[in-house]
Amino acid sequence: MPGPHSDQFNPGVVQIATAIAAGSGELVALVDGMGRARLLNGDATLVELIGYDSIDLSPTGLLGLVHPEDIQRVRDVYSLVRRQPGTKFSVQYRVRHRDGRWVTFQSAAVNHLADLMVRAVVVNTRLMGTVHEIVDEATDSGVTGLVDKPGFLRLLGETVQHKVNRIWRPQSEDGPAVTDTRCEYTLLLLELDRFKMLLGSHGQHVADLMLAEIAERLRTVVGRKDVVGHLGGGEVGVLIRGVGDASIANRLADRIQDLVAEQIHIEGQMVSTSAVVGMATSQRRYDRADDVMSDAATALNRARREHRRRRRAAFKTEMRVEDKEVITLLAELPMALKHQQFVLHYQPLVSLADGSLVGFEALVRWSHPERGLIPPGQFIELAEQVGFIVDLGQWVLREACRQLEAWHRELPSDSPPWVSVNVSVAQINEELPRVVQRTLDETGLAPGYLKLETTESAVMKNRNAAIKVLDALQAQGVCLSLDDFGTGYSSFANLQQLPYDTLKIDRSFVAQLGAEGGRDDVDPREIIAAMINIAHALKMNVVGEGIETLEQLEVLAELQCDIGQGFYFARPLAPDAAVELLRSSPQW
Repeated sequence: MPGPHSDQFNPGVVQIATAIAAGSGELVALVDGMGRARLLNGDATLVELIGYDSIDLSPTGLLGLVHPEDIQRVRDVYSLVRRQPGTKFSVQYRVRHRDGRWVTFQSAAVNHLADLMVRAVVVNTRLMGTVHEIVDEATDSGVTGLVDKPGFLRLLGETVQHKVNRIWRPQSEDGPAVTDTRCEYTLLLLELDRFKMLLGSHGQHVADLMLAEIAERLRTVVGRKDVVGHLGGGEVGVLIRGVGDASIANRLADRIQDLVAEQIHIEGQMVSTSAVVGMATSQRRYDRADDVMSDAATALNRARREHRRRRRAAFKTEMRVEDKEVITLLAELPMALKHQQFVLHYQPLVSLADGSLVGFEALVRWSHPERGLIPPGQFIELAEQVGFIVDLGQWVLREACRQLEAWHRELPSDSPPWVSVNVSVAQINEELPRVVQRTLDETGLAPGYLKLETTESAVMKNRNAAIKVLDALQAQGVCLSLDDFGTGYSSFANLQQLPYDTLKIDRSFVAQLGAEGGRDDVDPREIIAAMINIAHALKMNVVGEGIETLEQLEVLAELQCDIGQGFYFARPLAPDAAVELLRSSPQW
């Protein structure tokens, strides 16, 4: 807790933290390694919370008012935090108010002593109000500090039914007064990417610590009356009370997704995730909590299927109809392959050294007889759900190899292109090397012209077994590419142990080049440069995907990225258009 004043802190950090703390209703303090503290927003906040100011407390500090039964626990927690850089703990305790009553505080402390910019333990202390007392009763018994699902649903139900007396005059000041009894609120359902994979490889303890850290981050955005709950697995609910306007809720959701995406340091390792978000607001005038949850879940399902930078969707009535259409597509998927309704399009891969075409990525499309050309984002996940993805994946592999070998025969070249084929997690098993070898034998394609792409998440789901499969493929002469690098948690620590020859930098990093609104303290060029340098040190080629502007192309080329892919060069091409491109020997 805050003790004697200290001037050992970075003035810039103090200035920024003081600005953030102002008006927050929380006490914010910096504590150095010697236990000396700097209270950033003391007097006004202290008076508001417990009736004292810092002068009144100067002889003993706030710690002198802590309940005798709680004081040793508080000391133990802060002692533990100071000894372990990077750790974070939260503790509740009672403090005597100036009027004699006991009030409950909650303090969260994060050890940033090893951070050269901060060099302090950052302590946030707040008063547990009425809503938080309800939340506290529903908080789970683990380390996450999140409201459990039954408690969250109860609080959502109470919010939906809550009445507020708000008088407004719709026409003029002398018109009839109307009482609006709605309570404004927004429900955000967050699904954390790769949570099951993290749970399987690192265990429940690390998963809980990640949830706890995410919960603390979310509490820096939401208000004291808002609720953050764990709804099971990697699903988190955020109930924002008092906000029903969709535009305001979207801005809050932006901040939440940014916070979730920041890397987390847990027990000596870096963990990263991201969140898909479904949103429902009180603008629809719900009567039951179940209906709010159902609509937010429907929006979440929509957000999963959309491949945008912000994977988020707000509920719309037409989504219910579209869900029925999804059920229809599920039933039609297996017959689509039998009726030869799938086609491949090919997106060019371009050398950033000389602008030449070096290969293609094969991307599947569903040529539906009634709905037209359906992009993969609308059916790949469905194929995975019904166990159809293995059959579809084998067809894509065979067709891509057949087509590429035909192009090699038709258009002989000193540098024939290669083809990259995506492999789903369901395909990564001991059968895959035999399927690949049989496909190469049947189509006549040399193995060096086939590159199989897998994601970090697909490999890390069953790491040891996956490495055996990848080793066998490499022994066959097939090339291997790690897709979406930087979006999972395996990152650099495992990269040198995986038998890849190519690394693909995820489009989310490339999109930040030249983009506005990013973090001022993070330069995307430096992050991408680090990826490229490490990949090259491991003798890997690097592909930058999602290139859409000349600026992005120039930056990647300057950083010595080997290959580029994206709409700047071309969108995925039908086979006829791809072969015409090959005939023209393009130079970008």
